[in-house]
Amino acid sequence: MTHARSANAALGFRQFEAQWTQMSSRWLPVEASDSPWRFSHAAAPALPPQGWKLHVSATILSAAAVLDAVAPVLHRRAAFFKAPKSLLELRKLNCGLFYGFSQVGKFLTVYPSSDDEGCGLARELDAATRRFEAPAIPFELPIADGSSVFTRYGLFTSHGEGMLSLIRAPNGELVADERHQNPSWAPLPPGLITTQERRSESESPLATRVFAYEALSQRGKGGVYRAIDLSVRPARLCALKEGRRLGEVDWDGSDGRSRLGREREVLDEFQDSDVPVPQVYDLFEQGGHCYLVIEWIDGQSLAQFLPPEGSVLAVDAALRLATECAGVVERIHRRGWVWRDLKPANLIYEAGARLRPVDFEGAVRVGTRGAAPWGTAGYVPREWMAGHPASFGQDSFALGVTLHQLFTNRVPSASDPLPDVDTCRQSLPPVVGRVIAALTRDAPEDRITAAQARAALEA
Repeated sequence: MTHARSANAALGFRQFEAQWTQMSSRWLPVEASDSPWRFSHAAAPALPPQGWKLHVSATILSAAAVLDAVAPVLHRRAAFFKAPKSLLELRKLNCGLFYGFSQVGKFLTVYPSSDDEGCGLARELDAATRRFEAPAIPFELPIADGSSVFTRYGLFTSHGEGMLSLIRAPNGELVADERHQNPSWAPLPPGLITTQERRSESESPLATRVFAYEALSQRGKGGVYRAIDLSVRPARLCALKEGRRLGEVDWDGSDGRSRLGREREVLDEFQDSDVPVPQVYDLFEQGGHCYLVIEWIDGQSLAQFLPPEGSVLAVDAALRLATECAGVVERIHRRGWVWRDLKPANLIYEAGARLRPVDFEGAVRVGTRGAAPWGTAGYVPREWMAGHPASFGQDSFALGVTLHQLFTNRVPSASDPLPDVDTCRQSLPPVVGRVIAALTRDAPEDRITAAQARAALEA
């Protein structure tokens, strides 16, 4: 299935959410106020306490159609199943940050009453979803090659979200229900999984050109790894970024793979320029996913310099960094790009040298229409979700919030307004408060530019 691209992300959200509401009301009529799930029945039928459960994966764009395809199968068999109560909840699941990386892709959970029923349901659900594409569910086994249906052994419960789940081993001992692996004492039921094709990875780039040895982050769109670039002699330290196919699909159809391709485009434009982005070493695809090999920057992010409970930077040091930060954004804008993810965590202070910007997956050309909202809560302005064309004003707002954090160590809140910097820290030069206030004005057209902020801070 090819995801339809919405001309406007905000409009796309409303259309898909309305479709989901209609479908889920029909097939998942039971909703609990304290749960992120909707259920097929008011109470679970007689089920075993644990066993091989099934998960059907979907994106926010395919969820309603997938439910329409599988619900008749499940209804006919009177199977107990659940799904997120809204597409926003599914988006959070597929992000991998709100509920954990192991939850990525778990759109619909089915609890078979027996292994025999599970095997039969697996085959029928696989046949019903063959026309769809879906993200792989971490740590789970696909029931067939290319399937959207996955399985794992675990507790059969729809309650206690976030609590430690326990399953009973054959000796009667209660042990943790670990989502990252199946227990060794739980054999796969015969016929649940078909024989999978084994492909040799001995010649793959991940085996021959780059060796990832430490995961720095993992989420739905992909991971970031500390790695060794083996394509040169001597080998060199590098960063490996992964863009997963169908990872964190957004309302405009973009996914981890397409975003990483866009980042490569931005980095290529800035190579050998006055924007000190990481050097690009390589870009390749494997297993449908995209991998970007870039320079490892030896340093610390500004976020690491600004612990909320730690000492604030000296005014002179904060002013120097604030001026340099504004200069970096100014140079990005000069080339016609809106960064859309400016924050202290994405500014690396290279050891003994300079500030270097990283992470351009969400960057777009100024004036771009229809791009899905991008940015980090607390650093994005009010117009962020309104579907406006991409403007430098979004970066100006993020720059103002970042400067506020530089002088106060105060991490911004997504719900509370930014307090006046002078109330958070006394005896700052008056220019600091004026610049931050001018950068964070409500109307984007009223905000000063990064260039104006830099000039004012240097004066």
